[in-house]
Amino acid sequence: MRSPFLITMLCSTFAVGCKPDQNFTRIPSPPTVSLSAVEEGPYRQAEGDLAFPGAVSDNFDAPSRIALTWILDGEPLDEPFFDEDGEVLLRLVSETLTPGLFELTLQAIDSDEDRGEATITFELLGPREAPTVRIIDPADESRIDLGSTLTARGEAADSWTDADELSFRWESSIDGALEGSISEGGQSILFAEDLSAGEHRITLTATDADGDHDSDSITLWVDRPLGVSITAPATESVFNLDASIPFEGGLDESVVVDGALRFRWESDVDGVLGEGVVSERDTRLEFDGLQAGSHLITLVATDDLGSLGRDEVVVDIIVGPVDAEPGDLIFSELMINPDAVDDVQGEWFELYNTSGSQIDIQGYTIQDEDFDEWVIDVPMVVPPGEYFVLCANTDAARNGGVETCDAAFVRPQLPPPGLALGNSGDEMILIRPDGEEIDRVEYTSSWVRAGTAIGLDPDHLDNVSNDDRANWCEQSTAIRAGGDDGTPGEENDPC
Repeated sequence: MRSPFLITMLCSTFAVGCKPDQNFTRIPSPPTVSLSAVEEGPYRQAEGDLAFPGAVSDNFDAPSRIALTWILDGEPLDEPFFDEDGEVLLRLVSETLTPGLFELTLQAIDSDEDRGEATITFELLGPREAPTVRIIDPADESRIDLGSTLTARGEAADSWTDADELSFRWESSIDGALEGSISEGGQSILFAEDLSAGEHRITLTATDADGDHDSDSITLWVDRPLGVSITAPATESVFNLDASIPFEGGLDESVVVDGALRFRWESDVDGVLGEGVVSERDTRLEFDGLQAGSHLITLVATDDLGSLGRDEVVVDIIVGPVDAEPGDLIFSELMINPDAVDDVQGEWFELYNTSGSQIDIQGYTIQDEDFDEWVIDVPMVVPPGEYFVLCANTDAARNGGVETCDAAFVRPQLPPPGLALGNSGDEMILIRPDGEEIDRVEYTSSWVRAGTAIGLDPDHLDNVSNDDRANWCEQSTAIRAGGDDGTPGEENDPC
């Protein structure tokens, strides 16, 4: 409150109630303040500045004598400019604010230090963003048969729209809008029937409360079975690397084709292999460029309606026979002392190919440290990951029932020549034709029990593990009913 000011009046000494030099004090009157927003909220970031006009007036002071302050959530802002009519405008850059609720106050203080103010609240939302959308299943490039029901599932999320308020739309590039969806809590499940045959682009679109939308799409094949079959090669056939493989297939006689018939051979490893030579309803492709490994080979047939049929086989491409390196071939099972038949007829041992290549063991020698020795003098190929059994006698009727013998060795009554597995302990050594030792096992009499083979644990099939007696154990599987125990040519019993 400012100090009283003195107003001196000349009063008639005859006037009632009038005294000379009487003081008058001005009644306090705070400024009048109004505040509003140019546009009705809530506001969004990235959609322009926020404008808040205000006006200030005072019964005694001109606008230039009034101190104004903007206060946002309790924090003063720079003093605003206002014109001679007392009007003022605040502009806020929305990007400098964090989305949320705000309280804005315009405060005015006149020369008597009387205070007036006006306050409004406003909400600032984040920038408009489309929902994020994802088709969960089926996977891209999936296939279903013509006439079956497509079950698809997707989800969406939005920064400012509640999940239950999102709307979903499923569409097909062939059949248009797809009915039969159930949507709730930001997820949508579609059950679509009677899709047309062909290549569909299935799209899920989600729209938020602001009308912003986004979508996700997958490719779906709807196959009309045409009775396609691959006639060669048989599934799980094995070929050497760079071998020329004849692929043959075609349509069943009962199939009616609409328009031109087209074939396509594919590998899941090497991609499209070609169409092959087409003869009416059949196709034949000679191909020699498959990479080493396992391939899923597919024959796809199409006609003018886009209808599809397919058949599949698995082929394995392996590197041709190579020389074994140390540890590529290992001793994995020994029948040292058979009981069902004499040792001369019933001894056998097993090798295992730990490598990824075929190994031709022609010319390889099996020997011990003294005078036993046997050279494999005929071509004998051990496939990768397979067992190879050498028997003293390959006749199952005479060797104790072993039907999986791959080759024979000579088991003499008395040495030399030939190879015998000593019951009191011995060595088994595999030598490459150039003299390189590939594997060896040295055993003692403690390994030997009549009528039972001793085998290497299936989890320790390597040339280091088979040096350790702890990784070997007596086999419990009978070779034949009432006979000796062993697993020649098959996975050993675990230890």
